[in-house]
Parts: sequence; C-alpha cells; structure tokens
Amino acid sequence: MPSTPLGLRDRKRQETRARIERAAAELVLAHGLEGVTVDAISGAAEVSPRTFFNYFESKEDAIVGLRGLDETRETIDAHLARADEEQSDLVTSIVRLLFEVWGAALPDSGLRETRMEILRRNPELLERHLAQMGRMMQQLSEAVRTMADRTTTTDSRPLPDSPSWAEPVLALCGMAVRLTMKDWIAGGSTESPDVLESRTIALVREAIETLR
Repeated sequence: MPSTPLGLRDRKRQETRARIERAAAELVLAHGLEGVTVDAISGAAEVSPRTFFNYFESKEDAIVGLRGLDETRETIDAHLARADEEQSDLVTSIVRLLFEVWGAALPDSGLRETRMEILRRNPELLERHLAQMGRMMQQLSEAVRTMADRTTTTDSRPLPDSPSWAEPVLALCGMAVRLTMKDWIAGGSTESPDVLESRTIALVREAIETLR
C-alpha cells in the first residue's frame, strides 16, 4: 500500500515537531534532564510555549519523541507499506514497528543516537514509552493482525479465530523490547539500535521456542 504524499500543512507540522524534538534532545544532552525547561526548548526550536503544547504534553514527551495517536497511525501506515516490500517474518516486523513507534529507529541517525544516549542516562524515561504503548494498544493490535494476514498469504498458516490473539503477541514483543533496552542501559553499552533490534528479535524467538 503506497503511502500518500503529505500536504503542505502536514509537512510543516512534521517539520515543526522534528525541530522541537531535536531541540529538546540536544538541550538535555548538554544540560541534563532537570536543567531543561519547556521555555528553553521552545526558544531553541523557535516556537512559542503554546505551540510546544500543541505537539507534546510535557518536555519528557518531546525528549523521547512520544507520538500522539494520529502520528502513531502515520508511523504504522508507513511501516506496513515498507513491510510489504521487505517481506519480513511476523516477529521481525512487529519488533521493528515497536522500535519505530518508540522512536529508536529514526531515519535521522544523529537524533536517534542522541535520544538513545539520553535514555541511557535517564532510564526512567523508558516508562513513558510503556505507558504510551498501553494507549496505542488498539492501533498496534490492528497493525499486528494486518501483518499476520499478509504473512499467512505466503505460507498458508491459519490465524486464530479470535482477533484478541494479537494483544498477547504484541505484549511479548513489547516486553522483549523493554528488557533489551534495560539490559543495554544497565550495561552501559554503546551498541547501535540496529543491534538492539536484532537482539530483541532473537529474544522473542527464543521465548516462543521455549513455550512450544
């Protein structure tokens, strides 16, 4: 499913959001989490505090790049379009989606590395991602079912009759992402997000094999 090109207004919103996120991340990296305010982020991003709150509920949300439900929908649609081209297996596709939604798989590698360093210094920010995942559960579960439908067309595996099967699968992958991130933070690792993604996929597969 090809993605629809963004209109001018949406592109401007996307640019403004990206500017705020980058300003927040760079300021926190330079001054620490407690040393940065919404006013400082707004000033660095050249927007008013009022505009800031049109995009984020708090400075912490801007720092980790939490998306609202509308933006999450866009991320999911883009992922589904790429998944058709990549033809990845279901576990790989779900884990990649979660990393994208969590902002660890940003196309801007500079911001990605900055954000990962901030998470390493402030691991409590990970909990904001977990809370956000709960709010996005319906959207993510629908995406998982869509990916599974497309996967089963190639290998003929039947899907469970109840649509609720997607939630425990999503929970397993989400927990694996969390554990991988926590281990990475605790170990002070400098491994790239791509390595974390591969490790998470391996962890999920190991758990599935153990349960068989």
